[in-house]
Amino acid sequence: MNLSDSGPSPDGPTQLPQSSSNFLWIVVAVTFPSTVTWLYFVVLADVQPIAQASYAVGKMMQFAMPVIWLVLVAREKVRLPQLKSNAYRLGLLFGVGVALTMIVLFELAFLGQPWFSSAESEIGTKISQMGVNTLPRFVMLALFYAAFHSLMEEYYWRWFVFRRLMPSWNTGLAILVSSLGFMAHHVILLAQYFGLTAPFTYIAAVGVAIGGAFWAWLYTRCDSLGPSWLSHAMIDAAIFVIGYRIAFA
Repeated sequence: MNLSDSGPSPDGPTQLPQSSSNFLWIVVAVTFPSTVTWLYFVVLADVQPIAQASYAVGKMMQFAMPVIWLVLVAREKVRLPQLKSNAYRLGLLFGVGVALTMIVLFELAFLGQPWFSSAESEIGTKISQMGVNTLPRFVMLALFYAAFHSLMEEYYWRWFVFRRLMPSWNTGLAILVSSLGFMAHHVILLAQYFGLTAPFTYIAAVGVAIGGAFWAWLYTRCDSLGPSWLSHAMIDAAIFVIGYRIAFA
């Protein structure tokens, strides 16, 4: 998977021209997913048909944004990646490690605990509201998120947001800002299940930020989204394994 003309090389991402319009695009890109998530997950939570429609429209707008930027602003060309041989191995190891850790913690430390019970109820309710409370529908949703949505998030957060931060900030700061933006809309989601003041909401959110930081760092090792997509997909699959245990087992 490659989407750049001047993406990361073995020595790090090539710098792109910086302008005030580029900065404005980044501000909108970092905040837009959280705004959409707050709208459909909080404001419209009780009117599911409208919430689902807003979700679909919001996601289409979010994932169209980088293409619009590429065509109308940057006018970059697409070229083949220069992938380091160990990038996929790193992504695979990270994905397997995090996925197994999540499932083991759920089975041994979370399942059946009083503080987790309310979240289990909320998750079950949300699954019913989304109309995926039969196993075939749930599996289809899991495949969509693990295989497709994870790719789109990598394309959005790593290829677009992280890469656009590189011209004006050093790698560490670009990783930090893009990862916090990636984390922000997950805080809204987690708060709906565990509560806004629950420690687990923020512990899990920090885990999301760490994942985003690793994937951004992994992207600096090559100009391909493949390794981070593989890693991200495995973790999303683990989330749906846990969801299956909650909703069906």
